[in-house]
Amino acid sequence: MALKTKALKPHDLTKITVDTTVQEKAITFPTDAKLHYKAIERLGEIAKDNVIDLRQSYVRVAKQTLIMVGRYRHAKQMKRPKNPCASCTPIWSV
Repeated sequence: MALKTKALKPHDLTKITVDTTVQEKAITFPTDAKLHYKAIERLGEIAKDNVIDLRQSYVRVAKQTLIMVGRYRHAKQMKRPKNPCASCTPIWSV
């Protein structure tokens, strides 16, 4: 296209400079706490879609727990978040 419109000459295309800089991606891995949080969110959506009234959805509790687990892991306190959803146990005991 550039050759047809004479914006470039054939001589300009003999050497091409290519920038191969690669940007790192912020990849996070699915941890138990993240999977629990996604499950709680999804179950709440399913209940809402099927017009099931929940006494409590636990989304806010699970989100706060997820934040605390992230803080514990960052501080290398691996034993503290052993049960990431300890405050969410009423959901599982049905």
